Parts: sequence; C-alpha cells; structure tokens
Amino acid sequence: MKTMERREIIGALLLVITLLAIVAPAGAAVTISPTGGDDTALIAGAISSAASDDHIVILNPGTYLAHDIVVPVAVTIRADTANGHGPADTIIDAQSLGRIFDAGNNALAIDNLTLQNGNASIDSYSGCGGAIFVYHGSVVVTSSIISNCRAGDSFGGGYGGAIFTFFDGSGTVRFCRLIGNYAPFEGDTFFGYGPITAPDNWWGSNAGPSSGDLYGATAPTWLRLGITADPAAITTGETSAIRANLTYNNIGADTSGSGTVPDGIPAAFATSDGSVSPGSATTVSGIASGTFTPSSSGTATVSVTVDGVTVSVPVEVTPPPVTALETDPGSASTVYAGLDGAGVYRSTDYGGSWTQLPLPPGANTYIRALAVFRPGGGTDTTVYAGTYGGGVYRSTDSGDTWTSCSALPYLNVLSLVTSTDGRLYAGTEGGVYTSTDGCDSWLAVNEGLP
Repeated sequence: MKTMERREIIGALLLVITLLAIVAPAGAAVTISPTGGDDTALIAGAISSAASDDHIVILNPGTYLAHDIVVPVAVTIRADTANGHGPADTIIDAQSLGRIFDAGNNALAIDNLTLQNGNASIDSYSGCGGAIFVYHGSVVVTSSIISNCRAGDSFGGGYGGAIFTFFDGSGTVRFCRLIGNYAPFEGDTFFGYGPITAPDNWWGSNAGPSSGDLYGATAPTWLRLGITADPAAITTGETSAIRANLTYNNIGADTSGSGTVPDGIPAAFATSDGSVSPGSATTVSGIASGTFTPSSSGTATVSVTVDGVTVSVPVEVTPPPVTALETDPGSASTVYAGLDGAGVYRSTDYGGSWTQLPLPPGANTYIRALAVFRPGGGTDTTVYAGTYGGGVYRSTDSGDTWTSCSALPYLNVLSLVTSTDGRLYAGTEGGVYTSTDGCDSWLAVNEGLP
C-alpha cells in the first residue's frame, strides 16, 4: 500500500508540474515549451486546456519528445509563426516509441511543424498511421514536414506510414515536405479508407509520389524543384542571381500565392565553372538563393540539389566588351583598355599580354572612356577612367594605383579627353564638364550646346 501511495503522490506531482508548464490565459491560445524530457503529457494537457479557449496550441521552438498523443477535442497545433518559427526549429519527435497523434473522432490541424520518427504499434488497426491516426475525425496538415514515420508490422496494421484515415475519417495535406515514410503493406505515406487529398506537396522527387506512397489517397498535383538564373547571359565581370524554387507544381502553376513549403529546407548549389555563394542555403517561402560568379567565358552549368534531386540551368558567359583604348604618350608599347564591367587593363608589349589594374575597392568597373596625359618632362602617365554610373577615377603613376575623382553632377560618363596642357573634359549624359586641377573639381561648359 505504501508503495502504491508513493506512486500516486509522484503521479500527482508530475501532473501539477505539467499543468504549470502550460501557459493558458483565458480566451487565448495555449502556449508551451519543451521540457527536455518526455513531453507527451505536456502536449496532451495543452490540448485539453485549449478546448476551453481558442482550440489552438502554440509550440515554442524546440524538440518535443512525445508519442501516442491522444486528441480528445478539436484543436490546431502549430509553431510560433508570428515570431518566425516553423518546422526547422519546432519538432515533435516520437523517437520510434509510438505513433505521434491519435486524432480519433476529432478534428486535428497541424501547421508549420515537423513530425518525425513516428512508429505505430503492431496490434490491430492501431498499427496504422505512424504520424497520425484518424478514426471518424479529420486531419489537415499545412506547411509542415512529415519524415521517417512508419506503420506497424502485424496483420491488421501496417498501413499508412504517415497518415491513416478510417472509413469516415478524412485528411488534407498541402505544402508539406514528405520524405522517408514507410508502411510494410500499403500506403508508405498515406492510406485512406476515408478520403485523403494531398495537392502541391514536395515528395523529394520531381516525379511526385511513387506508386507505393498512396492508397485511397489522391495527389492531383505536386511541387517540382526548379532553378533559374537572372540574367541568363553575363560577362566575366558580372554575376547572375540563382534561385532554386519549390513554388511551381507539375502542371506549371505558380502556387506561391496560396502557400509555400516549410522554410529551412536545405539546398546545395554547384557549378561547372566559377562559384556560387553561398554554396548551401535553405528555403524561405519556397525559394533558396545564391549568386553565381564566373571564372571564365563559355557556358557554365549551375545546379541545385534538394533531397537528392538535382536540377540545373545554363548561364552563357562572354568576355566583357572593350569600350575604350588609349596608348601611353610616353611609351609606344603601352596600351590601356577599358572594359564594360571588368575595369581597366594595361599591356606593355603592344597588346601581347594584359594585366588588370587595381581600381579602388568597390569601384564601378563599367568603363566607358579613357584619357591619358603625360606632363612635359614627366616619367609617369596620368590615366583617367570614365565609368557608367560611378564617375571618373584617376591614376598618376601609369595605372599602378587609383583614386576617385571629385563627384560629377552626372555619374554616367560617356567620353573623356585631355588637352596638351592637361585640362580634362568629360562628356556625360548631363552635358560637358571640365577640370583644370586633375579632376579635383569640375565646371560645366555647356553654353551653346543643345
């Protein structure tokens, strides 16, 4: 008797601790946080408390170790999406100790959560539905991840690795990531005696669900992994924005206006030439982004891999056009070349070989004009480089070092010329400007021009 009394006392204390962990102001959603231990009673208690409030349970971020959670009332269980949380950091892990939810005869909604490692027991129909079992009730799962869940092995069980619905139960699953689920008999992901509809989910395959994924369930459309490059044609001095997307389905419809897959799905970029930064990214609103930088001209193939699926896009890379050429007045073998998008180059062997010159950090490299001047008796040439969008840069040591000139009123420079006395003229989209002090200041000289 004493041993039994102790157990009853301990059980009562655990119940009190569980109830204290539940934050449930009257008329509001119930919010809970993981304890680091078995959270089954915590979640079950929150569901019961939610019945007298808004029928909503909000899970603060973390991993909840829980299984065989009975749902006695209609309830929505979701991540704290208002504060930016979701399936990437809000997880219910059954640790293969049991299924995750038994919705029974009630309506269960799951939003922006990860349900993983559910394992239905092996007796009778309870061996069905490794993540969620529905009898006469219903389940709606949105923008969530269901992974590595399985049904049991016995006769009478073994159906619906992720979700099982009985005869008048029902299920709707949309914008979810469904990977690694298994049933020994039928319906690796869904088994529906009652109807299960699963449009626009990511199945870890551009071909959609396999023949073994569905029994008594329909997936009329599914999401496909795509990739775009913008622009698709660049020069070696430019970059292209790479976007991997899970926002189009198999019939080509953009689904992002209705919802997206969970944030945080890993994507790995690769390229046949150059680099993509970052090399790894995660989805945000169904998109993972990177920047492609080429290392040479030609056709580069940029690819992305998500859940073992790889797609690619070609990017045409051409050398940047040469927009300006000037010879050095003090050296017949020295030539300066301005490239549109690649800066200034110098050759000292009549163009036989070229070296890129070091414009200031962050300088505009879209060169549209060059001008050179060597003062009488001088040993170094002053070189001016006019850019489209960045004004003029100056070198007083034949291109070895560079500084920015004083800002012009118009930064789109189209032409440069120097006079024999060193006066500099700049033709811009806003007229002609001159400088008599090596581009430290400018004066408009447009009288009489249209």
